[in-house]
Amino acid sequence: MAKAFVGSNPTPCTTKMREKFKGCLLGTAVGDALGSSRGEFSGRWTDDTHMTMGLAQSLVERGGFDGEHLAWTFLRNYEREPWRGYAPGPPTVFSLLRAGVPWNEASRHLFGGRGSYGNGAAMRVAPVGLLYHDDPVRLREVAEAQSLLTHAHELGREGAVLQARAVSLALLAPPPSSFDPFDFLEELESFTSHPVYLEKLGRGEEDAGGGGQKGEGGEGAGERGGGLPLRPHRPLLLPPPLRELQRGPPLRGGAGRGHRHHRGHDGGPERGLPRGGGDTRGVEGEGGEEGGAGGAGG
Repeated sequence: MAKAFVGSNPTPCTTKMREKFKGCLLGTAVGDALGSSRGEFSGRWTDDTHMTMGLAQSLVERGGFDGEHLAWTFLRNYEREPWRGYAPGPPTVFSLLRAGVPWNEASRHLFGGRGSYGNGAAMRVAPVGLLYHDDPVRLREVAEAQSLLTHAHELGREGAVLQARAVSLALLAPPPSSFDPFDFLEELESFTSHPVYLEKLGRGEEDAGGGGQKGEGGEGAGERGGGLPLRPHRPLLLPPPLRELQRGPPLRGGAGRGHRHHRGHDGGPERGLPRGGGDTRGVEGEGGEEGGAGGAGG
């Protein structure tokens, strides 16, 4: 059984680091709202930001990871604003929680017991990468534990772990003028032993070296045409003017969903996004989180 409470002593951070934290989370919301807009920017963020906020809220309130607390934080947030665009998976998990199923077992009931390997656990994991940026062991532990609440499949969990690690590396990365994408991807490779992710990260290195975007959906890898819940190399392929707008690796593959780790809070808009009305469209990455492990919900 997964631990109910792990990673309880996060390292204090400096004022400068706090600004980077704010910049990452604000960039998540802005990028989410941009990615979910159709033509005209609405300022409405989706379940991606909703669950990211819930994870951050729980980590702060409990001083670290508490699975039971996180589960009910997610559930209450969903019940207050179910129109954020949730795929069927999380509401199914929440119903099981209401029925008394433990938080670390509910997601195992999805997809015939295989669990979802969509990108939902990765898309919300930024707070874990921020809080445990200087403790890779605890980062892995907490990133995987928070994943289990909705994504029991090993690919969904490992994708979230690597995405959290990508956030932590971006947080500590040098300025863009001296940033080396190969070093970044090699660091991620060293953080996993899963053959599927090792192959995809290897393709990312080829992409960064000018080999073309052939990592965008190769064979044998995840849902819906080979997509996996990890796309850390895509910003490295952007031309210099766009890299200035998307310096940190995205949490996931939605359009326009960049994170301003280097600029911090001061580099983004001065005001928060309006909560807005209901966007009922599920925005769970390219192809949708609905793929799961072969069905709806994630």
